[in-house]
Amino acid sequence: MNCSNCGAEFRDDLAFCPDCGAPVAGTEEAINLFATETQHENSRRFDINAPDIPGFGGAVATCFRKYFCLRGRASRSEYWRWVLFVVLTYWLPFWEGRGLLRTDVVLGRTLLIASSILWLVCFIPGICVGVRRLHDIGRSGWFILLRVVPLSMYVFILILGGITIWSAHGLPEEYLPEAYIRRVWSRTITLLLLTCCLLFVGKFILAVLACLQSQKGDNKYGKEPVKRIR
Repeated sequence: MNCSNCGAEFRDDLAFCPDCGAPVAGTEEAINLFATETQHENSRRFDINAPDIPGFGGAVATCFRKYFCLRGRASRSEYWRWVLFVVLTYWLPFWEGRGLLRTDVVLGRTLLIASSILWLVCFIPGICVGVRRLHDIGRSGWFILLRVVPLSMYVFILILGGITIWSAHGLPEEYLPEAYIRRVWSRTITLLLLTCCLLFVGKFILAVLACLQSQKGDNKYGKEPVKRIR
């Protein structure tokens, strides 16, 4: 094959001339077409109004595809299918692992570790799909703080109380009396119970909101999800 620019001869399997670097005839059009299709696919992938994939697997795939997406709307079916996915992949292995700790410690710990990893993986898309579900009923996404704030408080109190008690372990009683340890432990448990109550109330309110029907038509947060699936 000869180059159309400089006339140099080269192999047929080359896309560019080795002498002048000009593209082979027809290659430039193919490159432009490929770039256009790639740009279109990327824009569709990250478009908040891109059509959602129907079905249980499609709802899970949509939530992972919109991993960090807080904009747009999520239908009621998409949200509750995601909740079912979290129950099947986290809560069932978690409780099964706790039950196996009495009979098979290794398998029980493996299930607990695996369920904890899955919970961490699913936490962010769960928050995002919750925000999009609130958008779908016309509510502000800040309502998700009813879940996030008590959960953050629970983790903070648990870590702080654990560090305090662990750091005091083994110290002589004259430096840190046992009564002080008991008081710290009692207050930690009390605060944990209070945050659990707040977390339950927040999750209950969000669950009720998630059961509401979608706003008909488009709203300020995006297009109607059911309409985009049709």
